[in-house]
Amino acid sequence: MKPIRLLTLAWLILFAQAAGAQSITTKTLVVGSELDYPPFAIGATDATADGFTVKLWQVVAHEAGLQYVIRVKPFHELLQEFQDGKIDVLINLAQSDERHRFADFTVPHVTVHAAIFIRKGTRGINSERDLLGKSVIVVKADIAHEYAAAQNWGDKLVLVPTAADGLRLLASGRHDAMFISKLVGMQTLEQIKLPIITALPVVAGATQKFSFAVRKGDADLLASLNEGLALVKSSGAYAKLYDEWFSLYEIGEPSLRRALKYVLPLSALFLGYVFIASCAADARTARPSANWPSRTTCCKR
Repeated sequence: MKPIRLLTLAWLILFAQAAGAQSITTKTLVVGSELDYPPFAIGATDATADGFTVKLWQVVAHEAGLQYVIRVKPFHELLQEFQDGKIDVLINLAQSDERHRFADFTVPHVTVHAAIFIRKGTRGINSERDLLGKSVIVVKADIAHEYAAAQNWGDKLVLVPTAADGLRLLASGRHDAMFISKLVGMQTLEQIKLPIITALPVVAGATQKFSFAVRKGDADLLASLNEGLALVKSSGAYAKLYDEWFSLYEIGEPSLRRALKYVLPLSALFLGYVFIASCAADARTARPSANWPSRTTCCKR
């Protein structure tokens, strides 16, 4: 290939990349945030959208220079509109083989596990294998719904629009269990106050890797979001948001940074106590006993 053709090809590639980057920053993206999936998403309207992923999206979009509007709807509606091309980004979509067919994912922003929620005193449900043949509640189109359907629980699945709806239904005495992210279930219980419901102390289902998702093939937007996530993590903003939204509901192994936050002050107190006790012991050793004459007295005899 002649040098002039190589230069022309390189110029065209650079021009296409620049045009793609410019179109991302000038387009107003439609961003989907699910209705009441705490702590990831809370709020019932577009104007009241809040939660960890909403705040994370805001700082990432700022870093990437993206314009957007947020739409809050039940998750199954968001997922359908995303597949229909009406929504550009879902800010809290768990990865799965099925979803990789129609979406591309950023690096995960949170990894969690599912749990089985039951009424206190329920017998016969101690692990995931006990759910076969039981009436199980799941959030419609949620990753837990997808997983449950693959386990042949389909004929007994009860679909609800939100975690709160499902837990209230379970608390009313109907159905046997609810299958959902443990983090979401625990925080929802904290909000709606249902002391009759508890989570089994076992890990259930596959690991859930939540990410920002774009439509399949939207490489420019995906790259922009991954870059924004990297910048937010390196600046410390991600860690601050994580602590704000998840510190009270941490269910995995504590990170070294989180552990040190508590271990270091306790260690300092312990070392201080040892130092003071050591000084007190030295002082007692150095003080002459009332029952023994001092060395000076002995020498004067």
